Amino acid sequence: MAKYDPLRYYLNQQTADEVSLTFEDVGRLVGGLPPSAYEHRAWWANSRSHPNAVAWLDAGWELVDVSFSQQRVRLRRIGRAASTPGERLRKRSTGSVERLRRDPNRDRLAERQLRVRTLIDEFPDLLDYYDNHLPFDRSGQYANHRRTIDLRRQAGSVAAALADDRFLRSLYSTLESWGIGSRGSRVVPFDDFATELRRWSEPLADLDDLTIDGPELAADATGDALWRLIDGIHLVDNQAPIVALSKTIHHILPDLLPPIDRMYTQKFFGFHNPEFQYGQQRTFGEIWTHFVEIARAVNPASYVGDGWRTSRSKVIDNAIVAFVHRSRHRQGG
Repeated sequence: MAKYDPLRYYLNQQTADEVSLTFEDVGRLVGGLPPSAYEHRAWWANSRSHPNAVAWLDAGWELVDVSFSQQRVRLRRIGRAASTPGERLRKRSTGSVERLRRDPNRDRLAERQLRVRTLIDEFPDLLDYYDNHLPFDRSGQYANHRRTIDLRRQAGSVAAALADDRFLRSLYSTLESWGIGSRGSRVVPFDDFATELRRWSEPLADLDDLTIDGPELAADATGDALWRLIDGIHLVDNQAPIVALSKTIHHILPDLLPPIDRMYTQKFFGFHNPEFQYGQQRTFGEIWTHFVEIARAVNPASYVGDGWRTSRSKVIDNAIVAFVHRSRHRQGG
């Protein structure tokens, strides 16, 4: 992956037509800026002779302002109206090639929708495949998960579960056995873990009665609320919390949010590593929309039962895992 690819992926994830970034923001995305970025305006020019500029131009953006005193840049989508004559002149200099480019995401989005449709159509078979070709056999994975879900059911509510040290210790053990904290991140100590989750007890409890397949579910508002939890609860020292926090929230709200991981969820929905890493809010929004689409089509409550079929959202995750695992097997991978 080229150094400035994460900047291109970041811009591809944006929904607004203009963004403002500090030099520090850009440096964090690309692994640091050279000294010339802090000293020379030419480094920020919309020129294809500069690999940094190629990244934003290929994403369909142009740099319209740079402030060295504030160490901040402003970028705008190519083709959007510029606000000053000088900006309009700079915009014309980039040419019209970018505006004529084919949307690079179109084929990928079509492939993703085909996978979702196939998963819905083959849902029972995929759950059977999961049961018969279980890919998760690490010691403690299932036992910890089942115990945590059982304790959550016994508690009866989010508030009661988070007040129970047995549930929180079981959840902590489950996350460890599921690999959280073992790949480039560290889970906070248990006492901090418990304190942080209890601090978020009220917004978690606000979602207590919702299920992913519920007819009363306001999907967009619920997705926004879940993202605020994922982004706000600090349990790992990781700037990309979607995996750790979705797995945590899954065990607190087991009928609402499926766990998300890189090996299966990211692969199924076709996200590249940089966009999954640096565009997590948009990535989560798209994944959540498809989760709800699947749930409304397959009646997941009817499949909950023994083994790993522990909740409405877990059976959706099981089907996704089975889809990816089966595809790899068929391809000889």
